[in-house]
Amino acid sequence: MPNRPLTTLVLLLTASSGACGRLAAQLPADAQPRVTRLVLPDSGRLVDGRAFALRIADATPRETLVVGARRTVRVARRVGRSWTTVVLPVTSEATVVTDGDGVVDLARTVPVSGSWRSADAGALLWSMQAARDTLAGELARDASTISIALLRRGAIVDTTTLRLVAPAPVVTRSVSLGEIAGTLVAPAGARRRPVVLVLHGSEGADSASVRDIAMPFVALGYAAFGVAYYTGGRPNSFPGVPTVFDGIDIRGLDRARDWLGAQPEADTARTAVWGVSKGGELVILAASRLRWPRAIVGCVPSDVMWAGFGRQTTDRERLVSWRDGETRLPAIPYIRYERVFMDTSVTARMVHDESRAAVPALARATRIPIERTRSPLLLVGGDRDQIWNSGAMVDAIATTMRRRAPRVPVDVLRFPDGGHGLCGPGTRPAPIFGAEDDPASIGTARARAAAWTRTVDFLARHLGPPRDGAR
Repeated sequence: MPNRPLTTLVLLLTASSGACGRLAAQLPADAQPRVTRLVLPDSGRLVDGRAFALRIADATPRETLVVGARRTVRVARRVGRSWTTVVLPVTSEATVVTDGDGVVDLARTVPVSGSWRSADAGALLWSMQAARDTLAGELARDASTISIALLRRGAIVDTTTLRLVAPAPVVTRSVSLGEIAGTLVAPAGARRRPVVLVLHGSEGADSASVRDIAMPFVALGYAAFGVAYYTGGRPNSFPGVPTVFDGIDIRGLDRARDWLGAQPEADTARTAVWGVSKGGELVILAASRLRWPRAIVGCVPSDVMWAGFGRQTTDRERLVSWRDGETRLPAIPYIRYERVFMDTSVTARMVHDESRAAVPALARATRIPIERTRSPLLLVGGDRDQIWNSGAMVDAIATTMRRRAPRVPVDVLRFPDGGHGLCGPGTRPAPIFGAEDDPASIGTARARAAAWTRTVDFLARHLGPPRDGAR
């Protein structure tokens, strides 16, 4: 990726900011030149979860320009057996040609060259990669601030700043329902909005994280309930929610929906369930056993049930992930999962693949009978997923549905270059998902943006528009 224009961008950003405006102000009104400019909607604020838009206006028709962006992000990097967090400057850029009116709409314009090669405004954000210079000090350390510049023949002609913000104002309300808990988040003043139950992964949840995972759906206008079904012993967790992943009762989702039915912001007749990773496994299981979801989104899910975890067991004892009421559901036991933490050459995917292949009959017995569902499905998986083979598993789920429940709508997104981080808004740059030389990093960033766009469309199609319902 060329980096020289963005090096110039950072060096000149402070000095050039506002220069065009000052020059124009010194000229008579009838002599002011045509000033090429960047146009951001909503005063340069992007509510994380909504679509990004950027236009270039008042340029010369058919001229070549460079648009670039720069920010800092915090990324996790593995050093030996431990992980560390580093602050990384990242950049993106594209060379574009204006149309006959001197306009560029990044959502409609295919770049001539640069960090991305398709008509996609959001690519300015997700295609960012590690900067090749050492100018991080020129940037705000706040990762939610993005500097954008427009260059003509190497000189900056306009700059602007984009800020990623959370939806506001919102109402939040938390509840503990025994072994399940969570937080309802909704736009302030909302009444009877469609509601999305949001299920976290194996990392567990606390009172802050359930609110955070609900926010992107609130940005779209829905009421959202961040579900806590496992804490992993995290601080600031909900009391009563399991700290060991063993026999989690899927009927807790029924209790959550019942509670939501008494909240004025939620219309539980229009309820979707969205789950990521281990929550994706739960959402597929819920789809097979619950009748009320209007839509199901399984993001990097599993098609089988896996063993539980979180404490030492005896030789005869087996932890299972799930139960349905009093019935403990079968699970594939792991073959020495501790190798993932002891040997950097062993991935979680290797352990999942080996454990599944060890006893084929058990793999068949633990298959989730997804064909029982009548809920429309959106399935998202990646072939470069190093936690488990979500690409193959979403394909297996879809194949079962086509053969055994062909009337149920199923949308499948299987990304050859996608990793495990496919779930959520598409504003996350590639280095968050791995090393720069790893094809899965840019592949995951690109796929995540595409998956979020499809998720937005899927929810609108099956829940209806995210606005107040009849009282």
